[in-house]
Amino acid sequence: MDADMAWNANVDVKTAKGKNYWSVEARLPLAQFGVTAKPGDAWGLNFRRKQPGRKANADWQPISYDPHGLGLLFIK
Repeated sequence: MDADMAWNANVDVKTAKGKNYWSVEARLPLAQFGVTAKPGDAWGLNFRRKQPGRKANADWQPISYDPHGLGLLFIK
């Protein structure tokens, strides 16, 4: 993987933990990724929560390098 590990996104995040769930809401300005979105777009997307100390992670969709295995984000 070729990635800049020093890069850090400008993101606003809010989290909540319920009895049987946890949730996250994030605002990511798309300009920092060099992309734009318009209503009606559908993007492939995945999220991963990693806890190295516990050797645990959770994925929204199973990790796959096949773009058809991603979840979908619909732009309104």
